[in-house]
Order: sequence, then C-alpha cells, then structure tokens
Amino acid sequence: MEAWNNVLYLIPEKHSWFIWFKKGISLKFPKWFIKWFRDFGPLPSLFPQKVAEVYNYFREHSSFVPGYRLISFVASQSITWILAWDYSIINLYEEVDIKLLSRRLRIKWWKKFNNDVVNITKVQD
Repeated sequence: MEAWNNVLYLIPEKHSWFIWFKKGISLKFPKWFIKWFRDFGPLPSLFPQKVAEVYNYFREHSSFVPGYRLISFVASQSITWILAWDYSIINLYEEVDIKLLSRRLRIKWWKKFNNDVVNITKVQD
C-alpha cells in the first residue's frame, strides 16, 4: 500500500500523472485501494456535464454501497484523470524572512477524454 501512496511523490515537480482503469477490470477493490482512490481519485465536481449526468444515474440505480459507487463508476467507465502538483513559497511571518515551500495536489479532468464513451446504456450493462 505504501508504494501506491509514495510513487506519486517521486519527483513530483517534474511529473504529472495520467491515471486510468483498464477496461473490464473487476469492481471488487481492497480497502487500502479505496483509501488511495479517495486521496488521489477524481471528484464528481470535475466531471463534464454529460459525464456528471451519467454518474448521477449510476448513483441512483447502482447496487454498490455508497462508499464504493464513485470508484465503481470511474473504473467501469474507464475514466481517466490527471494528478499534478502546485508549488508555492509562503512567507510565514511579516517581519522575519522565513519561508515555507508548500505543495498542493491538483486532480484534473483529462480534456482529451472521449466523453461520448460514458453513457447510460453502458451503465445499464
């Protein structure tokens, strides 16, 4: 499990990460992977409108327990996303020249993803 978490920290200032699930994978995930997905997976707020509509349908009609619905949707639809890091320098105090390097994880929608492959008919299968 630590490898899954720590691999994304490897030289993050020079990399962004393209993440996707292989088509047709099993939708049974170990608990440690669910935690990883919660930390590094996409949020529904990133979905384009068409994908969000299909996700809402999936959520309403799915037999998956609530904690597994998002990961099951993303995996079953082979949705891709991008992870990247933003760095900034923060002055801790006004009168003292002490700075802090801050790092923030960004999770983005992959703009080249073909949104047409996500549809209600595919969800019903």
